[in-house]
Amino acid sequence: MFGGPGSSLSRWYINEKSSLRIVFMLRFIARCLCILLILNLCLLPLRRPIACYIHYILLQCPSGASWCILWWQKSAYLEKVIWKLIDYIESTYDI
Repeated sequence: MFGGPGSSLSRWYINEKSSLRIVFMLRFIARCLCILLILNLCLLPLRRPIACYIHYILLQCPSGASWCILWWQKSAYLEKVIWKLIDYIESTYDI
C-alpha cells in the first residue's frame, strides 16, 4: 500500500506542490514590488519638472491670440479630466 492514492506520501506531494506555488507567487509579488519601488525612486526627482511642463503645455495659448479655446476643451468629458489634473498639479506642486 506504499504510495497509494490515500497514503501520506501522496498527500505530502500535493502539499509540497501547493507550497511551491505559494512560494513562486510570493517571489513574483516581491519582484513586482521591487520594480515599482525602483521606478518610484527614479521618478521622484523628476515629478515636479514633469508636472510643471504638463501644466505649461495644457494651459498654453497660441501666440498672438487674444482668446483661445484649448484643444482639450472641445470634449466635455476630457475637459473635466484635464481640469482635475490641473487642479491636482497646482495644489500639489504650488504652481
